[in-house]
Amino acid sequence: FHVILTEPFQNRIIIFNTAKAPTNDLQVRKTMIHAVNKASIIDSELAGLADPVDQLFPRNAPYCDIDLTPRLDYDFEKATLLNCPQPSDGKDDEKEVLSTGAIAAVVILGVVVLLSAFFVLYMVHREKKGEPIFKPLIQKEERKEDFGNGSVVNANMSIAGGSVANMIATKGGGNDAL
Repeated sequence: FHVILTEPFQNRIIIFNTAKAPTNDLQVRKTMIHAVNKASIIDSELAGLADPVDQLFPRNAPYCDIDLTPRLDYDFEKATLLNCPQPSDGKDDEKEVLSTGAIAAVVILGVVVLLSAFFVLYMVHREKKGEPIFKPLIQKEERKEDFGNGSVVNANMSIAGGSVANMIATKGGGNDAL
């Protein structure tokens, strides 16, 4: 019997998902392409029955017989240089990055501010409903207080306004106003 090897009508290729890291970086893709020896893989895995390709469709497909430039071929030294860039002087390339502790502090501060805002809104809501979270310090009924210096304050408080409606200071409990 007779075996005939025809021109390829399909290329065997590896495609990078350029939407996800690390292959979304062009420099990483160039490094990977320069680091892979396609001819060696073809010789060892495909018994030399294929040709190295650098495009999706074979050259004998319609409109695909063009040379694409730049041509990225196997060059291990170039891949090593692309993978290990030279250190810079630090003047233009230096990025200001927040430390992990600073980021954590900002996040914690943001959470505290949000919780405080929600608590204040909740307190206002309860006050409007007439169900305050905290009881008033001064009750609605009238109280007389002795300040220790012989003067007594007669206070008539209003809860609705939250302020003293009428305050009359008297000396020694009498009716004479100071």
